[in-house]
Amino acid sequence: MNKHSQTSTLLCIIVGFFLVLITNQWPTESESIYKLYNYDGLSYLQIAKSSPHLPGPLALDGKPIPFHHAQRALIPYSIGLLSHGLGLDEYFVFQMFNIFIMFLILYVFLLILNKIGLTHSKVLFCFSLLLFNPYFFRYFITYPLMTNDLVFLLGFIIALMGCIKKSYIPIFGGLILATIARQTGLFLFPPVAFFIFSKTEIKKKLIFLSSILFCQLLIYKLGALIALEFSGKPIIANHAFWGVYWIIDFINGNPNLFNTLVYPALKESFVGFSPMTSGPTFNELIDFLLRLIVPLFLGFLLCIFWHKNLKKVEKKTLITLIFFGFFMMLTPLLMGPHVASMGASRYATQSLPAVLVLIAFLIKNDAQLEKINNSITVFIFLTFLASFHHLFSFIKQDIQMAKYFVTSMVAINLFSVYILYKSKQQLTL
Repeated sequence: MNKHSQTSTLLCIIVGFFLVLITNQWPTESESIYKLYNYDGLSYLQIAKSSPHLPGPLALDGKPIPFHHAQRALIPYSIGLLSHGLGLDEYFVFQMFNIFIMFLILYVFLLILNKIGLTHSKVLFCFSLLLFNPYFFRYFITYPLMTNDLVFLLGFIIALMGCIKKSYIPIFGGLILATIARQTGLFLFPPVAFFIFSKTEIKKKLIFLSSILFCQLLIYKLGALIALEFSGKPIIANHAFWGVYWIIDFINGNPNLFNTLVYPALKESFVGFSPMTSGPTFNELIDFLLRLIVPLFLGFLLCIFWHKNLKKVEKKTLITLIFFGFFMMLTPLLMGPHVASMGASRYATQSLPAVLVLIAFLIKNDAQLEKINNSITVFIFLTFLASFHHLFSFIKQDIQMAKYFVTSMVAINLFSVYILYKSKQQLTL
């Protein structure tokens, strides 16, 4: 892109981000936690409020902070130090810090698209999929205390940039940042190892990969040691099989494994869980799968739309992006439908950067896309309309509107892709 196009692109991105900010809900601290059920965020807020000390053993409304939340203490603890140093409210600092991280994500994503070699209109097309995804930035504006998840996404997208640029420094930095934010940063290691490893310079690459893994495990262990000082009991190791237990209970038609193996690990620290009186249902499974699919629906739809271009994507890059997406899906899949429950969409959205980078590669050589700028503008506008989440946007907050939001979002997404299809079809006539 020339200088004029770059300036125009930046201006459009800023306007798009501003539109998200002004059309989003900005709940108060109490509303975000209690009205919108963000009890995870309460853990991080208590850590921030306690700095420069660690929280007490019963800091979470008379219960200990969950162990896996306490492992991620560095970021909320640092935000607490910053808020106390500046004399500002912790919740407000969380909000401002999130906006800063969002800008960094936008900047790194722009670097990725420029490296891939997209033109002005294609860059804006991809940015609309990021900015106007109803479960991405809108979620973190509504739930600002979930900063760790946002920093995790920043680390993920930095690592993605390193893979696209074939540069070790951003790969290393991105994985370390992601692991500090969430233990699931470890899930980013296998795709990176696959991408980096080859038959050339084996020793150098093994040393680099070993260094990453060592640092990730060290961060994990140090976080665990600090968490033991003030948190609840560590969740027993079989939590990696909760999804499998759900399947077994589903087949057997009773909640035996959940009540004997899962619930005892949850009741110490988690809010909202109780023993199950009946076995898992088919409706619960369908609801879970829909929550995984909906945040990525438009991305999947566009991958299908441009599926013929998959053969133009370098094979190793394609497989790496698929691996990234799969490993990001492991969190909700391992947790299973009952434990992941309403958080499944949040976890699924963590795969979005990989999906969007794949779409960028798919549209790179689509010359027809350059000739339908009016249709792209309509597509972006419709994507913006589809982003008005029933809880996160300025639309009245009502959890009962969920099915209407999902139905309208899917319908708008289908119509917007249909417009692209008809416009491209007319060019061939």
